[in-house]
Amino acid sequence: MTDADRTRLEVPPEGLKAFIQPRPEMRTAAHGFAAGCGKLGAALGTFLFPVLLSTVGKAHCCSGMSRAAPGRP
Repeated sequence: MTDADRTRLEVPPEGLKAFIQPRPEMRTAAHGFAAGCGKLGAALGTFLFPVLLSTVGKAHCCSGMSRAAPGRP
């Protein structure tokens, strides 16, 4: 057995979600929580972005968003 075989995560055929959260009730609760967090973030962004834009200005706001963008080297 090689080192790669020892460190590899053994994922069952049905996928990782069933491996981490075995009961359907847990998966349902996790999906609902994630959807709620996404909706909360969208609502906060909708109402707070104009306030941020008027407070710090367009240049600082856009540079902050570009720094926070995923995939930036």
